[in-house]
Amino acid sequence: MKVASVLLCVLLALTPLCASAVTVTGVVVDDKGRPVPDVAITIDASAAGVVSAPDGVFELDLDLSQPRRLTFKHISFKPQMISIVSDTSLRIELAPSVYPMQGVTI
Repeated sequence: MKVASVLLCVLLALTPLCASAVTVTGVVVDDKGRPVPDVAITIDASAAGVVSAPDGVFELDLDLSQPRRLTFKHISFKPQMISIVSDTSLRIELAPSVYPMQGVTI
């Protein structure tokens, strides 16, 4: 009886941890709606994350027991950060980076 009570308590304690883990999916597009491949998507400014596929699609597992911040980076686009609280399906539109040319020397 005592063992069963302990096991029940352990299972109940772990239930919120399991329930808050979700798979977040999405697609990264440019300002014209075209998919952007090879976007680095990091979680909470850490090294953990994924890279978007050739069709711009990504998928990652997150613990949403607390808000998470995702950072999207690509050399041709401005970095973008978003906070995730409960969304599990995302469409991220990246704005192009514009670097003015100073001149061309031939």
